[in-house]
Amino acid sequence: FACLGKRKPNANIKKTEKQEETANWQTYKNIGHEIEFKYPPKWKITEIETTYGPIRYYIDIDKNTDDSLVNGSCSVRISIDPSDFSSLEEYVEKRVVASKFNDYSPIYFGNITGLSAFSGSYHILYKEKIYTLSGNAGESDDADTWINCRNIVDSIAKTLIFIEA
Repeated sequence: FACLGKRKPNANIKKTEKQEETANWQTYKNIGHEIEFKYPPKWKITEIETTYGPIRYYIDIDKNTDDSLVNGSCSVRISIDPSDFSSLEEYVEKRVVASKFNDYSPIYFGNITGLSAFSGSYHILYKEKIYTLSGNAGESDDADTWINCRNIVDSIAKTLIFIEA
């Protein structure tokens, strides 16, 4: 995936040791959806375009079974939803709160404000699209597996930037 154009870095997300950990991660770029992020080595990207339901495009980031970054299963999804909402708060109120994930706080991706939900997902409104970043540890009932998966989601979120073609 090639990238041409300007970047808008997520400067307001706290820098941690995790960002150093992401230095050797792979980079995903999608000019059409104006998004770039890093993801763990040996993980794979699957892009899914659909006309079913409100979400039109998914980027799935899945852990290979031999990868030791996360104990147990973890997958990360970025969904991109063309938005007819007037604000991110309206989206969260109507779509996310309805799903009972109603405890959220602001997060900043450069000059773009997003919301971080208690559930471990991030929601961003950018150029009339809602980007949602979330993780799933499958059917695991092991708390460490879920925590490790959430840490991967957080690390990916810290590398996410919006690009302009």
